[in-house]
Amino acid sequence: MPKTTKRDTTKREERVAKAHATPLPPPKVKQPKPQQQGPGYKRPTRGLARYPWAIALSLLVIASSVFALAYFHVGPFAPAKPKTAAVKPRPAPNLTLLNPSPCLKVVKQLTDTSPAPTAAEFNKIQHTFKAAPPKPMRNSMMGWFSTALSQDLSFKLAIHRAMVAVVRVTNSMTKL
Repeated sequence: MPKTTKRDTTKREERVAKAHATPLPPPKVKQPKPQQQGPGYKRPTRGLARYPWAIALSLLVIASSVFALAYFHVGPFAPAKPKTAAVKPRPAPNLTLLNPSPCLKVVKQLTDTSPAPTAAEFNKIQHTFKAAPPKPMRNSMMGWFSTALSQDLSFKLAIHRAMVAVVRVTNSMTKL
């Protein structure tokens, strides 16, 4: 056994007490140096910029789906559905009136039931003119127009018959 004296033990206890009483000095940690990169080094990109091909493909899929919806008229590009209105029943019209309307006489006068002109009648009508009709001295164009038409009644009748023929043809085409 080692020989310890009273004096050695008290010194030792004082040292231990002093070591426990004083705070430890803060540790000196060296910060790591940033590594020196080469002259042509480029930092890697972060986030979505890392995948430009994925962005391009996503945009292509979105654009093609919008185009397909528009082409096939589906979804927001669908035509509006017609609104069906509730049909109210109407009473049957009373066509046997005691006092017939005077308008019926006018309608009969306006309706031309004569057949369209034949080829021979059509060829009789003059379609080309050597010169313009003479212009009477009038203040308004409407006056000239009405006098020109009243002077040439055959031309007026030919136009009326041609219009009736066109209406008949369109009516027969719509019935098909």
